[in-house]
Amino acid sequence: MHLALASLLSVSAIGCATYGAISTTGTNNAPVAASAAGSAKDAMPSLDDTCAGDSDCTLTGLYGTCCANCAEKYANKAYVARAQAYCGRNPPAQCPPMACSWLSTPPKCIERRCRVPQR
Repeated sequence: MHLALASLLSVSAIGCATYGAISTTGTNNAPVAASAAGSAKDAMPSLDDTCAGDSDCTLTGLYGTCCANCAEKYANKAYVARAQAYCGRNPPAQCPPMACSWLSTPPKCIERRCRVPQR
């Protein structure tokens, strides 16, 4: 495989685990895949945005991998706790640095899902 293509394929991003928390650590090395670090029974939880009230909702860049992403998604706080616990048990070897900026609106519980409120 061409070296430049291999470098592009190995890049992922880290970000904040919850609304308002920003991580600035990492290196340019690719993270350990969740499947290699944990067993099938101990897999990264699926993103969950169900809610009963606004206090259940948050933003997260922690989904799909323990190296979080710049693109934040709406989730419930219980999901974030499960994802953080999983990543505590299965930490990536290293995550690449990132430079993200967030101007996100805090989510609200709308129709039992964490969503952006309509203006």
